[in-house]
Amino acid sequence: MAFCAKCDGKLGFFDNKQRIDGAVYCYACASEVKEEKDKNYSRTKGKKAISDLRPSTEEISRIFVVTVDNPIGMRIAEHMGIICSRAVYALSLLKNVSFSAEDNVQGGRSIFFEKCFAEIEAQALRELKEKAYNRGADGVVGVRIEHQFIESTGLISIGGKLLLLSMSGTAVKTVKSSFSNLSP
Repeated sequence: MAFCAKCDGKLGFFDNKQRIDGAVYCYACASEVKEEKDKNYSRTKGKKAISDLRPSTEEISRIFVVTVDNPIGMRIAEHMGIICSRAVYALSLLKNVSFSAEDNVQGGRSIFFEKCFAEIEAQALRELKEKAYNRGADGVVGVRIEHQFIESTGLISIGGKLLLLSMSGTAVKTVKSSFSNLSP
């Protein structure tokens, strides 16, 4: 059993993990470590890091995402086009066996599969917000979320399925109200 070098989270044999400079990290911590390494590299070499080209977490958090086309209390100034994001997760026979050995099944719920869904939903949502930010949008309206299982015959899945989550919506720029800073 391995543990993440940053957050000390338990990493199972089939969990998404990455090795950086000899240390093992979970997927979330690995992206943070890579981002920090990119920033350090850019400072020392005078080049722009890849992570500097991506919007920060704070900038991403300002982008709103709603499933309705016309949110109440908002005026849309400009529709900036359709944007889509996708995330794929392999559910293989080997992962299914490992989940039954490690997973806590509570009331018929599988923590393993709930984590899988949460991970790919967060990944697809961040990508959708990044695309909206890159277009200069304030948010995304009319978002549709779709889950699909795809049969896979590749070596990675070994007779399993791929879980595809896709999100799509319309990037919009809203009209800023002078009353938006006032509290009720």
